[in-house]
Amino acid sequence: RGAAVRTLGRLRHEDSRDLLTELATGGGELRIPANEPLGLLGGKRSLPALMTAFVSDDPALRVASIGAFAECGEPEGYSALVFAMSGDPSPLVREVASSAIVRVGTRHAADELRKLAIDPAQAPGPRARAVAGLATLRGKEVAEDLRRLVNDTAVEVGDEAALALSRWRDPAAVTRLLAMLEAERSATRAVRALEAISLESFGQDDPALLAALYGGWWELSAERGPRGWLVDALRLDGIESPAFDDWAAGRAGREVVPALLRGTRSERWFVRRACDLALRDALGRHVQGEQQPWTPAGEAARMAAPWESIWAEIVGQ
Repeated sequence: RGAAVRTLGRLRHEDSRDLLTELATGGGELRIPANEPLGLLGGKRSLPALMTAFVSDDPALRVASIGAFAECGEPEGYSALVFAMSGDPSPLVREVASSAIVRVGTRHAADELRKLAIDPAQAPGPRARAVAGLATLRGKEVAEDLRRLVNDTAVEVGDEAALALSRWRDPAAVTRLLAMLEAERSATRAVRALEAISLESFGQDDPALLAALYGGWWELSAERGPRGWLVDALRLDGIESPAFDDWAAGRAGREVVPALLRGTRSERWFVRRACDLALRDALGRHVQGEQQPWTPAGEAARMAAPWESIWAEIVGQ
């Protein structure tokens, strides 16, 4: 019967709304499956029944309402998702709400996440999840917010902001990432983030030693900046370009693209990733996929091929 109730919502027949509302607010076993179709029907008429489930003592019912709010598309629903991220007593409900609002992916959802992320009166855990969600939804658009949050007094918030900034190789993250290593907070994530920014890997496991090594790199190389670090890494891979020095100094643009294309096939994941980011900036284009430490060679090559096609198209124009 639960499957039949869900099917009513997927058909999106307005005539089924009254029945679904009755089921969702009644006391029977169909309360939970009735939430999803009300969300699919959408509109403000769905909100009262969903709010009833949202304030229930039953975590399973609250989870069902969260999924429905994500489908409903109403601002009040997005606000409820953010509230659940910060205020629900159940860790499961908070986690589901965090995932749901990222999945929604709308401007209003991002605005709600930003309100939570920057509000120091809120609890650190929900704020940190909001930071991660905001970065996922809006990317570099929220870099300025993240640069401020990286110095937040709430440890979780500052750490999450630094990890988000590392996705775009933003040097503003480095000091915080070093502090994470020194304190052994999310050390594996901090190392991956530092590799992505610095394009250096030291083959060590001890967080304190890695903090010292990356601290030394930062002291010696900070002025080179992200482009300079990428040029150094490409040269280490045997890739050269007459445009490198001018590009590192910000005086060249697309002249460096052929070298970046070669770099997308580097054996080192963080060099491939850095070249991908540089190509996005140079060409104003985007390809699917994101280089990760675990990306296999075949997948890395598949992700490099679209950039080569884009460049061939541009050169041929």
